[in-house]
Amino acid sequence: MASKSQDNIMWTNDLMILRRFGFRDRPTTVPVIKSVIWSHPALGWIKVNTYGTVLSSLGVGGCGGVFCNYRAFVNGYFTIPIGCSPRSEQVPWRVRQVWQRCIFQISQMDFHVSHIFKEGNHVTDVLSKHALELEADSWMFSTSSFCSLLIGIDYIGQKSFRFS
Repeated sequence: MASKSQDNIMWTNDLMILRRFGFRDRPTTVPVIKSVIWSHPALGWIKVNTYGTVLSSLGVGGCGGVFCNYRAFVNGYFTIPIGCSPRSEQVPWRVRQVWQRCIFQISQMDFHVSHIFKEGNHVTDVLSKHALELEADSWMFSTSSFCSLLIGIDYIGQKSFRFS
């Protein structure tokens, strides 16, 4: 039977060999798992969920959003392709006018801003990716085939999980 000091020497030798192969001597941290659930807006409110996607290698971006009432019924969807540049200093001027009009309109409303992770925002994630394929803005009043299942998942309050 090996002594404690011999075990430590063997462990140290094993560790040195592993380091030569590029292994770290400490295990990575355990990811934090968060439960994410989309929630209905309050009675009488309209909830607007938005999300954006950028493929910087192609110089394109897109955003999408969905409007839901307090019963989680969809009032409409939008997708907007956004031309962008891999250069961070270039401003997407196409969006500037829309943004300024939006700021003006919401200044006249009673609204609340909150955050939900992408994992709880499935519909807008899909819409923003769909916008990458479009050449013009689109507004839809009825559920698109690629969104109907995701709307159902949100409606029943199915959990999603975020690992960080």
